[in-house]
Amino acid sequence: MKGTGAIRTDAMVIDPVTGGQLWRFTGFYGESRRELRYRSWDLLKYLNTQSASPWLCAGDFNEILDASEQFGGLTRSERQMDGFWDAVDTCGFSDLGFIGLPYTWDNQQQGDSNIKVRLDRAFANSFFADLFCDIRVWHCQTTESDHCCLMIECATSNGKGRGARIFRYENMWRRHPEYKEFVDHVWGDGDNIQNLGQLKASLNQVQGEL
Repeated sequence: MKGTGAIRTDAMVIDPVTGGQLWRFTGFYGESRRELRYRSWDLLKYLNTQSASPWLCAGDFNEILDASEQFGGLTRSERQMDGFWDAVDTCGFSDLGFIGLPYTWDNQQQGDSNIKVRLDRAFANSFFADLFCDIRVWHCQTTESDHCCLMIECATSNGKGRGARIFRYENMWRRHPEYKEFVDHVWGDGDNIQNLGQLKASLNQVQGEL
């Protein structure tokens, strides 16, 4: 698998009672060579056309979505990240965030030579997010690898209906060409806020529109 953008796993989770399809899981490994990484993004887009099911996709994508997801080393260009960003947008993915260390890979060198990057992550489409009342992704350190492993916890609502979806701000939104204009428009009269109640209302408005 090394050296090629590849699917580690692509499986449909089946309801043991009804035999119906519940949701899809894809374990993904991104192309390690930068000049060939477009293959990974083309593969993600192709996978998106194969099913409209609730979809969870996680793995080592070998790329980041925002410069803040790397510590040390050469700064990645916006152009280098654009292909990943476009694939995520095409698939309708939301980054599920994380609990734990901010980076999932460490080159384990010392001083100025140390590089840390968030290469491993989990995405889901809106249909998957609607199945669970809470989804959490944990970055778990291991002694066997220079990567953290991902532990994904999906909590059901026990038949009581889905609770309010947890809002997660996504850094990649800032890279959208209309981001600033959009926020300025939605914020509206926020500059005239007089109290915390008005501030909360403006923030809720921005959150809902995002």
